[in-house]
Amino acid sequence: MVILPHHAPHSSSLTILLLITISHSRAFYILAPLVERSRTVLSAVSSDAPPAPSSNRPVVIYEGFWHEAKAMMDARQSSLPWKSQTIPFDLQRKVCTTPAKGKRLETVTVAEVFAYTVPGRIRQARAAVLSTIPEEAPPKVLNFVVFPDSSYDLPIFGADFVSLPGGHLVVLDFQPVSSTSLSVAEKALRDIHAHYTALLPSHGEIPDAARSFFSPYYMFIRVEGDALVETTVLAAFKAYFSAYLDLVEHASPIPVEETSRLLEVQEGHRNYATYRAVNDPARGMLTRMYGRSWTERLIYEVLFEQADRELEDDGGITVEAVRSGGTGG
Repeated sequence: MVILPHHAPHSSSLTILLLITISHSRAFYILAPLVERSRTVLSAVSSDAPPAPSSNRPVVIYEGFWHEAKAMMDARQSSLPWKSQTIPFDLQRKVCTTPAKGKRLETVTVAEVFAYTVPGRIRQARAAVLSTIPEEAPPKVLNFVVFPDSSYDLPIFGADFVSLPGGHLVVLDFQPVSSTSLSVAEKALRDIHAHYTALLPSHGEIPDAARSFFSPYYMFIRVEGDALVETTVLAAFKAYFSAYLDLVEHASPIPVEETSRLLEVQEGHRNYATYRAVNDPARGMLTRMYGRSWTERLIYEVLFEQADRELEDDGGITVEAVRSGGTGG
């Protein structure tokens, strides 16, 4: 995947948010999976190495965060041989133009999606981008999720960023899919979490409705201004991702005779994908811009391809319904 140079006008980001309602008057948006730029759609799919970031300026929010992550992936190419993963051509890129109205300038919103894999170890590491031209128009969003192969009892990596007029929202976590992967996440993140929570402002607790999809050491941050994002938030992101790559690099697959454990992990992946897909509030925004058919295909063919569509309900579903295999109330 290739990121455009900073001066290029075609920056993009795809917002996939998980809406968790706490009451009739309050809701949380938990960012769900990431961002990337390309010289062209085809070069982004075929190329494996982004240009090196400049040391003479801050990392660009947020495409530069992906740039840093991709450089970290490339640095481990010998042990984790990343390969581009095929995405249907018509889902790779989509453009929507909003005409100027009053004081609002014409805005071009570009959606781009990319994916990578490490055969037999990482099922999918996918990037999604939704950003606007002119560049200063919000939101700027980076959604980055890594799904390990279900033959490994590892958590899912989630790093999610959104820049809104009121500031930046950030979520970082190793999201468990089983009891063992929860223990793995806790051990890996305990010290990193303690270090960075002392430096960054918390945005509060994850609501109970989604708690089972998060480790105790998630970071849910709200920051005003760019300075802290370009420094401490970036450092926290890199620390989390480096720790995750360590886990993947040294993990051993689940023994084939441990069938119950294999089934638990497979079910955990399905539950996670289904909950995120069905409760994704970005569906409405994407549908308005790009149409229902394209949006549904994007969600179920790329972003959450393991989701169980039979559980979808117009009113959304609960965690309990996902886990029991019903539609819930």
